[in-house]
Amino acid sequence: MKKVLILGCNAITEFIVPRLTGLATISEIIIASRDKAECDELRKKYSGKGARITTARVDLDNEQGTKMMLSITNPDLIVNLAPAELSLKVMKLALEAGTDYIDGVLYDWENGNLLSKQFEHFAEFRSAGKMAVAGCAMRPALLAALVKNSMRDGFDVVNSADFYETT
Repeated sequence: MKKVLILGCNAITEFIVPRLTGLATISEIIIASRDKAECDELRKKYSGKGARITTARVDLDNEQGTKMMLSITNPDLIVNLAPAELSLKVMKLALEAGTDYIDGVLYDWENGNLLSKQFEHFAEFRSAGKMAVAGCAMRPALLAALVKNSMRDGFDVVNSADFYETT
């Protein structure tokens, strides 16, 4: 049984939490954001439907506080739904914590080519025996499927993936 930490509480969080609560492989979902009250609303709404849901307040700009929260929650997977400008910071925290990582951001932060910068860290995840997925965009169903499959099967290597979008 594994723990999933979702960083960021937004409409995507609202979409994926109910899809993850009933998975037998997930024992706990931790929802953390600057606004803990929003996280608590989701906890109340979906508690008792499978995986235990806990919440936390986190300020990702406070590195020591975030590291403390990570050591207390001890997640197996971090799902980053925080703003794009925090993605690299969260990715590095996931590496330091020794967790798998899925990022829900695809667009470039301030034209800085975020995805290219994230790819630079993939070798570090591979060396640590951890999974990192970036660039899955704001497609909640895709994100939920990635989390479900990674918690159920684990990923050793994914050589390619094709996603088709219909209009």
